[in-house]
Amino acid sequence: MKLWQRFIIATFDVIRPFFGFMNASCIYPVSCSDYAKHMITEKPGFKSVFLVVIRVLSCNPITAIIMRLKKR
Repeated sequence: MKLWQRFIIATFDVIRPFFGFMNASCIYPVSCSDYAKHMITEKPGFKSVFLVVIRVLSCNPITAIIMRLKKR
């Protein structure tokens, strides 16, 4: 595994606990961080990064965070 792949996976491991509450509202059966780890280890180069960005943008977690904060 290349250094940039390890860096991105470590970043997802650090960020994941902060977005753990969103799993209930996720539209995908596999979380985005698990999907990102799989894509980065399986797909070559920046194609994997592109696929992860498309998935996160389609899920739109920022909107989910804002909606949950408004409900409080």
